[in-house]
Amino acid sequence: MRLLDKFKYAFIDFIIKSPKKTLLFYFLATTLLSLGIPFLKADFSYKVWYNDNDPMVVLYREFEKNFGNDDNVIVGIYDEKGIFTPRTVKLIQGFSDDLYHVSDIIRVDSVLNFYDIQANGDEIDIEPILDEEAIENISNAELQEARSAALANDILIGSFINQDATFAIISAQVRPAHDAPPDYTKITAQVEDLLKRQRELNPDVKFVVTGPVIMTDAFRAITIKDMGFLIPLLYGIFTLILLYLFRSVSGVVLPYVTITFSTLMMLGTMGILGLTLNTLSSATPTILLTVALADAIHVITVYHLAKRKRLSPEAALRTSLEKNFYPTLLTTVTTALGFLSFFDAKIRPVSEMGVAVGFGAAYAWIATYALLGPMLRLFPGKVSEIPPVSEDADARDTVPNSRSFHFAGLVSKHAKAILVASAIFGGLGLYGSRNLIVNMDPVEQFPKDHPMTQAYNIIEEQLGYIGTVEILIQAPEAEGAKDPKFLGKVEEFEKWLRSKDYIKSTLSINDYLKKINRAFNNGNQEFYRLPPTSEHVAQELFFYSMGLPPEKPIENRINASRDAVRITVNWTIRSSKESNEEFERIQLKAKELGLNAKVTGKTPLFHDLTPYVVTTFVTSLSIALVTITIALSVILQSFRLGLFAMIPSVLPLMIGGGLFALSGYHIDMGTVLVASVCLGIAVDDSVHFMFAYRRLIQEKTFKQTLATIVENVYPSLFNTTLLLVLGFSSFVFGTYIPNAKFGVSVAGILIIALVCDFIVLPALLAVFDKKKPLDKAA
Repeated sequence: MRLLDKFKYAFIDFIIKSPKKTLLFYFLATTLLSLGIPFLKADFSYKVWYNDNDPMVVLYREFEKNFGNDDNVIVGIYDEKGIFTPRTVKLIQGFSDDLYHVSDIIRVDSVLNFYDIQANGDEIDIEPILDEEAIENISNAELQEARSAALANDILIGSFINQDATFAIISAQVRPAHDAPPDYTKITAQVEDLLKRQRELNPDVKFVVTGPVIMTDAFRAITIKDMGFLIPLLYGIFTLILLYLFRSVSGVVLPYVTITFSTLMMLGTMGILGLTLNTLSSATPTILLTVALADAIHVITVYHLAKRKRLSPEAALRTSLEKNFYPTLLTTVTTALGFLSFFDAKIRPVSEMGVAVGFGAAYAWIATYALLGPMLRLFPGKVSEIPPVSEDADARDTVPNSRSFHFAGLVSKHAKAILVASAIFGGLGLYGSRNLIVNMDPVEQFPKDHPMTQAYNIIEEQLGYIGTVEILIQAPEAEGAKDPKFLGKVEEFEKWLRSKDYIKSTLSINDYLKKINRAFNNGNQEFYRLPPTSEHVAQELFFYSMGLPPEKPIENRINASRDAVRITVNWTIRSSKESNEEFERIQLKAKELGLNAKVTGKTPLFHDLTPYVVTTFVTSLSIALVTITIALSVILQSFRLGLFAMIPSVLPLMIGGGLFALSGYHIDMGTVLVASVCLGIAVDDSVHFMFAYRRLIQEKTFKQTLATIVENVYPSLFNTTLLLVLGFSSFVFGTYIPNAKFGVSVAGILIIALVCDFIVLPALLAVFDKKKPLDKAA
């Protein structure tokens, strides 16, 4: 502490005596760090959620290498008159052709261009449901024939068209990402332009658009929308509060200057460290604005109080900087530790946001002293008309009034009852927290009225499924995917899958092979089965692939080396917990059948974040608890006082967890942050309380000490908590649901934490701090 004391006085002395040099050094450091901003990249793709060497990403890359990918644009078309009308088939055909001109689209599938296999006498026809050239002058009889063929095709029904042929989808696959991912924003914009034109031409036809490509860009769009709305909103709210607190332009401008430069340093550091802007980390400027404003407010508040008490501007600044040094330093450390506890999270956006705000909190403290301090020294504003007193004067605590003494008396008298009630509430909250459920469903990250949510709901209503899962099955040997024994196991596996209520359809190479085999045997239904030998399989695959256009290779179902096949599963499950349980059952069943099967695809990539969320929660909270307790104990020079400061910060987490469980909401990548972040922020008020308590208890009775804290510290704690609550609550006006839930949850817990700091913390000290002097008789 002596070494830190020396640094404290030397640092403050340099700020006051050399404000211009301090600013020069600060601006130089800011400029150097800001050079990293151009290197800051945005990434809203699926890869941002995982580390590059994560097993799930490695598996998906293997899937991409074998079959391309499952990245696509899905356009749903609903016509109450039916899909097989002259107008609508022309619409679908024309739209499919247009999609081939969209950037990075390599394949377009629809009910019309599906290549069916039919035996026609001695010939075998491999033709689309409707030939493109015939569509222009198609007759009603031909349309009805095509409709019957489509509804009789078990591959198409439920996957590309609904039961009454009023709804159909067009699936446009994009090229594999590999090292250069497709431009999702450009693809989305081009598809939206096509849809806009079709909506104008066909106002009575309903169009929806979804798919991984559209969803990825939707994440980007709602992020930009939220930033563009929330940041101005916060500045407006905070400006009104700052004007109310300080009633001066400088009282508004100076805090914003410190936050602006802190944000530049944070963004520069993100670029230098290779962090990305994504749906979570893009909220860092808003979070930093909220959490870092408190330091500037504390310094300016004490500075103005000191000036009102007849100190010169220089003495007032020194008083403020010295008085706030340890409290603001410790609150910065605890806040930074709360966010940095996510540094090793397996969910990359969580890790990156934690690291960014952790550094940002540190930069905000540096800016408060190295930028705000010199500016107050150089531009002190109006000096009080009362003559200043000695430079060594101090700003004394305001003498507590009768209400403060009355409150202190009530807390002292009912301290044990307060602690018992707190323990009960905490226990109930902890008990209720056992019902918390983790759910990473990407659709639930959008509001109910968002086009993405509506599109998924319509597809579920019309086709009966909500998600698509891919299963990669490796054959035991080279070209083993042509072995009928291997394919027979795949067939048995598919039958088991289709027996599940939650699975609406499956699609594999077997569905094509059985159709080809039937066609090879004059359309005899008895031969709707797998070919008998590997040679037959090879011949039939070769024959079928020769009849397909180049843009629709059979290799999207059986890979080019013929040692792996792919099963696509359409199912109705939304819950991550249920999804992960079924993923495990699927792989166990495959193993039981002797198949080397692995579940992959975009849907599992989202749902498989669930165990990472749990790990992140436990690990980050443990790190935050240990490191913050140590930091408090070291700075307060007492493990006992450090522990006292932690209790009113942990208690709100227990109560908040129970309340969140009652709300019915699920834990996701946003709310997993709440506990550690709240711990780091909520303890700030405890720190300011404990610093004042440690100083005052040496010369006052407990009741006098608490009354003095109520009079002098509580208003500041209330104001800073108000700022935090308003700041985090503003997230509720955003579009991205995880961020909204995160903000509201943090705000609610911080309110509970303030109540705990006002009541529970003094009750703890009243009962357990044996070193406090006894109260004198009133």
